[in-house]
Amino acid sequence: MTKPRVSASTSTAPSEWISLKEQLIQFAAIVGIAAFVAFTGITLIEWQKRESLPFCDYYASESCIPCPENARCSGKNMECLFGFTKHGKRCLRDQKIRKAIEAIDELIIEKFCGNYSLSLCKWTGPKQLTVFEIAQFVEHSELDKVLGIDSENFKLVKEEGQDAAIKRLNTRKNSQGLLELYCPIQLVEYYKPYRCRAWEWMLSYRNILLISCPLVFLAVVILSKAYLKQKISKRAEQLYIQVCQTLEAKSQNNMTGGETWVVASHLRDHLLTLNERKNGTVWYKVEQMVRRDSRIDQYPKLVKGESKVVWEWQV
Repeated sequence: MTKPRVSASTSTAPSEWISLKEQLIQFAAIVGIAAFVAFTGITLIEWQKRESLPFCDYYASESCIPCPENARCSGKNMECLFGFTKHGKRCLRDQKIRKAIEAIDELIIEKFCGNYSLSLCKWTGPKQLTVFEIAQFVEHSELDKVLGIDSENFKLVKEEGQDAAIKRLNTRKNSQGLLELYCPIQLVEYYKPYRCRAWEWMLSYRNILLISCPLVFLAVVILSKAYLKQKISKRAEQLYIQVCQTLEAKSQNNMTGGETWVVASHLRDHLLTLNERKNGTVWYKVEQMVRRDSRIDQYPKLVKGESKVVWEWQV
């Protein structure tokens, strides 16, 4: 029995199909890379052309670049407005000028809304101000020295700061035709002084405060007296130990024939400070401890013609 022969065409077909598939993938990759390179090149060329174009003076066209925001274009050149600095083809806000404008804006709002809120707390304060009064307030605040800006630039900064503050306030014309400013309620609450907030809080909880304040005061008085009593007792114990040590040391004179007693008043003045001498509470407690101590004997004695109470350690 003979084996069947495999056709050569059937054995080579799969390998030819794989080779064709690889060629298609390689061709697609080459086309994709070429398209990417072409797109990148065209983009760079267009960008370079656009960068080389001058700025439009008045009307935009394809032969010039539109004048960017916050800039003035003249003679195909760009100049940033005051308070802005040039960054490439754009004009961005100068950080120092921006902070100065924000400082003036915040000063006006805080001053005006803070005073306006005083009237709500039954204190005197202007309910409204005119634009002229706002300008006078900023003028006399000497912010140019604080912010470190020259007088010429400060005029422009002041105007922008005032405009920013006025936009945050409510405005209306009075009977004289002047533009008056009113602080919105949300800003009044935010810039309300702490004394005003405290006053409102006390009014809201006045019933509770009328009951709790005397109780708190009484508790403070009791605790203060207890603390003072404990402090005096602790100090008296320290002095009592010193008295015992002094009398015990004095009793050693018995062997040499010296005096073994100590005048109580002299010992008191030696141990106590000046403030403790004025208040006899501490020494009174020491005397009570001495009376209860059986090791210490106290008796009157004539010292230099005067009757003194002396203390003596019992050996």
